[in-house]
Amino acid sequence: MKKYFLFLWLFISLKIFALEYDEYFKNNIICRASWGACAPQGAMDIDLIKYRFAIHHSAGTSASTNQTLKNIQATHMNDNQWSDIGYHFLIGKDGKCFEGRELKYKGSHVSKDNTGNIGICFLGCFETTQTNNATVSDEMIEKCSELIAVLAKSYKIKICKEVIRGHKQHKNAQTLCPGDLVMACLNKIITQASSEECIRCLY
Repeated sequence: MKKYFLFLWLFISLKIFALEYDEYFKNNIICRASWGACAPQGAMDIDLIKYRFAIHHSAGTSASTNQTLKNIQATHMNDNQWSDIGYHFLIGKDGKCFEGRELKYKGSHVSKDNTGNIGICFLGCFETTQTNNATVSDEMIEKCSELIAVLAKSYKIKICKEVIRGHKQHKNAQTLCPGDLVMACLNKIITQASSEECIRCLY
């Protein structure tokens, strides 16, 4: 009986999420078909219960173009031998937000720590030790905060620093990602995502 009610709660929660997220997605996110994503190669794990976020940078070009997304997907699939692009969302300097791997699947963005983890990637390099570093734009911060707010609302995730972390903050992560410039903006993103004004503007 307990399993039945748990299944029923999960089913209802997912239906509510689908309605809320679909409306936001339709108006605010560039879908895979629009940027010309390749179909995934091979099976991917279903991962329906999301409870945290990992923030990344692509460490490459900051151009928010279809070709940038295609190049990242090709690297992940051909060089890394992953089934699809690793991140769930990618955000450009102009605030454009692209759909990466479908949310229902477990991502490939934090080594051995992807369960329940939504991967959000800032397009560009944001590490000052690298010569190709760029500045984090206000549009990126606003879009990331907005995206986290709607996903947190839909998945019932409490917005706080414990569940919204940079890639380098994850256990055993040996990386500079998402770069010190994005890390310096993380508290602002968390504060902005949790603000009533941000949540109110979503619907």
